[in-house]
Amino acid sequence: MQSKNPLTLIYGDGSPEGVVDSIADVIYRDLSSGSIYFKTTAGGNTGWARSVMAIPDAGLSLMQIARADLNPSDISAHRSIGDHGLGVTIPANAVIVGGFIQVGITFTSATDAATIAITTRSAGDVRAAVAISSGTSWDIGKQAIIPKANTPESTSITLLADQEITATVAVEALTAGKCAIILYYVMGL
Repeated sequence: MQSKNPLTLIYGDGSPEGVVDSIADVIYRDLSSGSIYFKTTAGGNTGWARSVMAIPDAGLSLMQIARADLNPSDISAHRSIGDHGLGVTIPANAVIVGGFIQVGITFTSATDAATIAITTRSAGDVRAAVAISSGTSWDIGKQAIIPKANTPESTSITLLADQEITATVAVEALTAGKCAIILYYVMGL
């Protein structure tokens, strides 16, 4: 079965019931309690159903996953030198504790001198700038990032504000490549 409309995820503090106007089939995340709500009615600010996916009263919550795609093979705006916001924002107080980059098409540039860095809070904090010719991060396969689940005390990234996942292309414009940046995070203090 194929969906005509992708699900939309929004977030805020407190219950959306009677407060947040939305169409049906929207998911809402209450950042203050960890609760998940699903919009069951069309339009208006009522009809939000609370999910049992998070149980904040028991001190439990879900690990979140953010996925952003860098795709200069199909998206010409991703080819140029500069910062490219990838359209995925991770909320304030999130702690990125791990993940990976899955490269589906090896990245190329005119002379393979281009570098790519992946950033959330500060330059290259997810993946430092590495030349695509290096034969590491930008070739087909699963590639490592800086935050590691087994060493969160020294490698995790704590976001102080909402942050968009950004790819920075430098030295030379890209000609091809495709990857998914997968980041695991939990909500901190």
